[in-house]
Amino acid sequence: MRLEGSNSRTYLTVLGSLAIFFSTQHPCLGQETKVFNSEVKATAKITKTDAGKQTVTLTVFINHGWYIYANPVQNPKDDYLKNQTVVRVNAKGKLSNVKIQFPAGELHEEFGDKYMIYHDKATIEVSVQREVGDVSPLEVDLILNTCHLTEMKCLPKSQKKFFLP
Repeated sequence: MRLEGSNSRTYLTVLGSLAIFFSTQHPCLGQETKVFNSEVKATAKITKTDAGKQTVTLTVFINHGWYIYANPVQNPKDDYLKNQTVVRVNAKGKLSNVKIQFPAGELHEEFGDKYMIYHDKATIEVSVQREVGDVSPLEVDLILNTCHLTEMKCLPKSQKKFFLP
């Protein structure tokens, strides 16, 4: 079959849209991708339920020259604490034994202040115990603040919600 003109463009547009939909948003695949801003995107993958236990792996990809604040940020000043990366997890049923494991950050020093950051890539592991019979999507909120390593500028704080089966 040969497509020409606007029919071929429409066909390719539909195929491209379907490819993006199934690769980034389809709940049966157990993975979603979210773009936070022009400098950060993240993926979330979830394991199948095993006796009510599930693990979510969040992978944050940070463009070269940028960073996000680590958790813990290890600086007691409110300005730094309120900017550290945060993960929140919810489900329709009650969750128990929720454990969020953030990677170790890298020490960053700027104008005499020291704090921990992630750059390039950060992988966050979340494990939960689901309530018996709860098959609702797991809601995972990822909240982060993106800043440039050398140019005293930060982008607005970003929050994205992942819905994982």
